[in-house]
Amino acid sequence: MQKKRRRLKKRNCCLILISLALIICVLLEISYTKWILAKTYLINPSKDVVKCVDNHHLLLNDCLLSLETNDLVKENDNVRYIGNNPNNYIDIGQKYPYTIYRGISKTDELDIKDFKEMSSCLNENRKCSIIYQENDPVLWQIIGTFKINDNYYTKLILKDSLGTYSWDESNENNNMGTNNWATSTLKNFLNNDYLKNDANLYGKSLENVLKYIAKNPWYLGTIDENELETPNYNNYIQNEQSEFKISCETGTYCQDMVERNMQIDDYVGLLSASDIAFLNENNSNWLTIDRSKFWLINPVSSLQSKAYALTYQENVGLKATFVSNKYAIYPAIYLKKDVKIIGGEGTVDNPYLIR
Repeated sequence: MQKKRRRLKKRNCCLILISLALIICVLLEISYTKWILAKTYLINPSKDVVKCVDNHHLLLNDCLLSLETNDLVKENDNVRYIGNNPNNYIDIGQKYPYTIYRGISKTDELDIKDFKEMSSCLNENRKCSIIYQENDPVLWQIIGTFKINDNYYTKLILKDSLGTYSWDESNENNNMGTNNWATSTLKNFLNNDYLKNDANLYGKSLENVLKYIAKNPWYLGTIDENELETPNYNNYIQNEQSEFKISCETGTYCQDMVERNMQIDDYVGLLSASDIAFLNENNSNWLTIDRSKFWLINPVSSLQSKAYALTYQENVGLKATFVSNKYAIYPAIYLKKDVKIIGGEGTVDNPYLIR
C-alpha cells in the first residue's frame, strides 16, 4: 500500500512538472511570436528601435527608458531629451489635409502665420512659402518619459504653433481675465475645440488620434518669483506640484485673490516652467530655439491677471504677462502607457512611428 502511494505521488509530481514545462513552453512561444510580429511591423527603424524590439522593449516608454544616447538624460525615474537638435521627432498619425503656406512678417520674423492659399498670405504682405504638402505628417517632439502614479507616460509638444491665443479672455477680474488654468478659455479651447476639430487648425486637430492620448494630471502650481533670476529646476518642480498655493506677502502688486486649482486631469496642457528650467541647467535649448513668445501653464503668484510666458527676457526666458495678451501656443500631451514604437529614427525626415 505504501509503495502504491509512493508511485502515485511520484507520478503526480511528474505530471505537475510536465504541466509546468508545457506552460513555460507556451508562454515562451507566445512571447517569441509577439517578438516576431513586432519585428514584421517595423517601418524604417533606426538601430535603437531594432535594439528595443530585440530586447523586448516594445512599448515606447520602455524603449526610451532603455536607450543610451547623448540626447537623453536620466532624471530620477524619468528621462528627458536635451541638446540643441535631438532626434526626438514623432509622428502619431496626423496628416495635413491640404498644402499649408507659411507667411512671415517682413518687419518681424517672429510674426508667423499659416494659410490655406498662397493668395491669402500674399494679401497680408508677408514673405510666403509652402511649409507642408498635403499628407505630410503633423510632427511632435518628445519631451521625455515620466513616472506618474506608478506608470510611465511619454510627454510630447507640438512642433509648430497652433497660432496665437489669450491665456484667458473671460470677463472675470474686470474683464482682465484670471490665471486659474482650470477655468481658463485656453484650457477649454485645447480640451474641447482642439480635440473635436471644431476650429480652423489646418489639420492639427487631435480628433483622429485620441486613441493614443492619455488623460493625465497637470500640475498648476506657480513658481516663486524671487527665483526667476536664479532658477532652480528642483525648486520649480516642488512648487509646481505643491498642494498649496504660493502667494506673495508684500508689495504693490500683491493682489492675487484667486482660489486656484493646484492640479487637473486633462488630455491637453502646456509646458511648465520646470521643463524650461531643466534644459537651462543642462545647457540645452531645443525647446526654445525655434519657438518664441509662447504661453506656459503656470500662473503668477502676485497678480491674478498674469501668467508666465517664455519671451527670452529673463535668464530662462520667463516673464509675467497679462493673460489677455495673445501669445503662441504649443499644446503638450501624454501618450497612453501601452503605445508601441514601430519604427523611425526620430529625425524630421524619418520620425518615430507608433501604433
